[in-house]
Amino acid sequence: MNIPCDTDVLSCFAKIKGLQLLKQLFLNATFLISTAVYEELMRCKDAGFSFPDEIFEFVDVTQLNKDELEEYKVVLARARHLGKVKSIPSSSPGLEIVPF
Repeated sequence: MNIPCDTDVLSCFAKIKGLQLLKQLFLNATFLISTAVYEELMRCKDAGFSFPDEIFEFVDVTQLNKDELEEYKVVLARARHLGKVKSIPSSSPGLEIVPF
């Protein structure tokens, strides 16, 4: 299962040295970040923070295709309306969208 992540969640877990907790929670998952998240983390690194290095070792950088991006927007809209949504299956094989 591939899980796209945002900066906030990964940063929080990295700052407490807890990225492995995510691996324990989502067994056999691959954690993904978009290039925009990568760039945001690089700005943190450039500002002198060290936690982005832990994140870069933990995740793969990817681009969502058009359909995945549209699904992610739907999940985010639902999450805002209903509160937190744990995950929603994607039509793309191996991708499950988990908004944090």
